[in-house]
Order: sequence, then structure tokens, then C-alpha cells
Amino acid sequence: MDVNTGFKSACKILLGQETGELADFEVFLSRYSGRARTLKSMVSGNAVAVSEDYGKNSALVSYCETSRLPSKPFNINEIKDIDSLLEAACERFAYSGDKILGKSSEVVQSDSVIDSMFVKSSREIYASEFVAYSQMVDGSKHMYGCSWGTLSSFCINATEFFKSTRIFESGLIICSGDISFSYNCNNCSNLMFCFNQRSKRYAIGNCQLEPGKFNSLKSKLLCEVALHMQKNKTFPSVCQIASGGYQNGQN
Repeated sequence: MDVNTGFKSACKILLGQETGELADFEVFLSRYSGRARTLKSMVSGNAVAVSEDYGKNSALVSYCETSRLPSKPFNINEIKDIDSLLEAACERFAYSGDKILGKSSEVVQSDSVIDSMFVKSSREIYASEFVAYSQMVDGSKHMYGCSWGTLSSFCINATEFFKSTRIFESGLIICSGDISFSYNCNNCSNLMFCFNQRSKRYAIGNCQLEPGKFNSLKSKLLCEVALHMQKNKTFPSVCQIASGGYQNGQN
């Protein structure tokens, strides 16, 4: 399995069907993590993925190119006063991008990745697998368009989450599962469009339902979401829905 196949599997688990290729959803999945940033290496001229916005004029190299940087000592004129020393130091310093460390493999267009596999266009990823267009993810699997989460799995466009699984377009989700279009839910499962809930089950719009009724409505609604994504390669965020952006056509 590669990261593209992993994304398709996650869509099937979360929405009941595949929605298309990972690359077609770059804008949608960059909603919370931002687009991957790249700058040009001063050594090779190649594009280098970076975790921070260093600015266009910053000296930058890929992590694997650091051994090629000049390392000549300062001369006597460069250390005669603090201004000369600072100027000389500035000319020798360079930021490093493309930092892929530890037991990592199959990582592309990413920076600050440690002990992770199958990572694409992401940054600050630790001990995780199958991650794309994400940032600040730790100990998790199948993360797509996610940020600030740990010990979770099968999440798409999730933010601020912990020990949760099967999360779609939701934020501040703690110890919960099967959550869609929701915010600030703790110890919950099987919620859609729910907010500020604790230990809640089988609810849509904060309205409690019988499990059978919930499952029927959930399948119908998620099928409609999947069809919309297949056609438009995006879906309105919770914030857009809350602000009326959906009615205004801001997808």
C-alpha cells in the first residue's frame, strides 16, 4: 500500500466509498495544514521542503546536502569586533529542510519527519504512517489533511484530536470515534453536526436518535458527501457551513 491507496481506503472507511485520487484533493486537504512550502537549495538549486517560513532570501540546503557546505574558519578581520563577527556568521549560516530522520521511508516533499513511513507534503510528523498534507501528527496512521493530533487513526481534515478514530471534517475531538462535521466532543461516538458534547452516542445536530435511525441517516448523508467530493474534489468546512458560506457557493 502507498499513501494514495491509503487515502482511498480512508475515504471508503469514512464515507462508504472512494472519492478519487489523493492528488486531486490537495487544496481540500491543505485547508488546515496549509500548502507544503518549498525553497531553493543554495547548493544544488533543487526545491527543498521546509517546516517554517524562512523567507525567499534565506540561505537553505537540503539536510542531505549539509556536508557540502563550506566550513572555512573566520579570518582575523572577521572577528575583530562584534559587527564584523555577526556579518561573517550570517554569511555562513544556512537553514536545513527535507529533514527525514530516524527509521523513516517513502517520504516525499516533507520536512521534520521522524520514524515515519509513507508521508507526502507534510511537516512535523513523528512515529506515524500514511500521512499526507498534514502537520504536527504523532503516533498516528492514515492522516489526510490533519493537524495537531496524536494517537489516532483514519482521519480526514481533523484538527486538535487525541486518541480518536474515523474522524471527518471535525475539530477538538478527544477519545472519540465515528465523528463527522463536529467540534468539541469528548468520549463520544457516532455523531454528525454535533457540538460541545460529552459521552454522547448516535446523534445528528445534537439530537439523540435510535441507533437504527441514526445509521440509516448517516449512510444517506455520507453518500451525498462522497458524491459531492467525487464531483467537486472538495466539501465545505464546518466554519463555511456555520458562516453561510455553503449557501453562497464557497466550497
